[in-house]
Amino acid sequence: MFTMNKEELKEALELCVRCGRCLAVCPVYAQTGYEGSASRGKVALLQAELTGEADLADRMKDLLSQCLLCGACADICVNGVRGDEIIQAGRALAVRGGGLQKIKSWLTRDALGRGPLTRNFLKNKALFLKNVPPESGLHFRFPVPGLDKSRWLPSLAEKPFLSNLPVLPDRDGPRVALFVGCVSNFLRPGTAEAAVRLLESAGARVIIPAGQVCCGKPALGAGDTAAAAHAARKNLAAFNPDDYDYLVSFCATCSEHLKHYGQIPELGAPGGWSGKVVDFNDLLVNVLGWRPEVTEAAAPLRVFYHDPCHLHRKQGIVAEPRRIIESLPGVELVGGNQPPVCCGYGGIFNLWHYPLSRKLFQARAETIEPNHPDLVVTACSGCLLQFEDGLRGLNLPFGISTVVELAAARGLPPA
Repeated sequence: MFTMNKEELKEALELCVRCGRCLAVCPVYAQTGYEGSASRGKVALLQAELTGEADLADRMKDLLSQCLLCGACADICVNGVRGDEIIQAGRALAVRGGGLQKIKSWLTRDALGRGPLTRNFLKNKALFLKNVPPESGLHFRFPVPGLDKSRWLPSLAEKPFLSNLPVLPDRDGPRVALFVGCVSNFLRPGTAEAAVRLLESAGARVIIPAGQVCCGKPALGAGDTAAAAHAARKNLAAFNPDDYDYLVSFCATCSEHLKHYGQIPELGAPGGWSGKVVDFNDLLVNVLGWRPEVTEAAAPLRVFYHDPCHLHRKQGIVAEPRRIIESLPGVELVGGNQPPVCCGYGGIFNLWHYPLSRKLFQARAETIEPNHPDLVVTACSGCLLQFEDGLRGLNLPFGISTVVELAAARGLPPA
């Protein structure tokens, strides 16, 4: 749900019967042992705040920010409590000033990297985001002054992908509009290039609107619904549903969020928008029926697939990435039957609680190490950034890539 007003939030909170099932699956609670970290504790504290039964000003910051929005609590709740949506709604109320006002200063756009703090950050961080427009989700993903300086920062690409679009042939086949996303556009344009090659290999006609911007999910996760809606409007203007059969994203966070544009009444999303949005893995396997063009076995490669929460839990896409990986010559999927475990990124959570985020990543890495992979692959830009940072911190002997990049490298002839 994009947002809730105070009355809708109160109704959602009343569904909780305090059974405690969420405690068993909350990755943050597993690290902190603090009930306020889990859905049940947050529900109780939110109810006390909204009904005026307690003044929780000193605790509300942690209440709202100590959540990955991974959805594990919602999956296990038999009473239908959507803990992730409740926390998201609380953050949005805080930023709008529609409630929870005493933590508003913590959640302002300035603190999220959109004002004087950002200018100071850029001045003292080698101008890292100098050439990135303010509406990009990267401004919500990286730290501002005073946060942990041990964080690894990726390098910006020489040119954003969308500023140097390839000339694509006008061909027969399904018309597929490609949503590039901030990380691929500004940091890893090779991922978008690989996606284009895979789509064309599968017989698609690829369309890439140059006017697309951030999907808006990083802003929404931070409670900034105005910025999220602004990004959504720009994308709705850039992608005309009449021009394509499918709108695809290879980032699970982007594809999950884009599917919800049509559920935001104030945006006036054109009819058929949400129904045309497909995750890349789903499109490649279930619609286009892609198979590797290269069949000759390459050097053996042991690959572990990390399930993004926004793909496994939020979209129910589990088998498709595994099928792509297993179809690649010389590739062995290891640990493929393991249950999903959050990597600890959680969008803005990684900014607010970086040390805790790193502990969560270490817990995730400990479940991967026994499989002795050569490479970990994932299908989410946030997970990718978390692994790139975390693997360096732990000095682990395997690399990180995306399903798209691996499939193009192993399944297509050299470009």
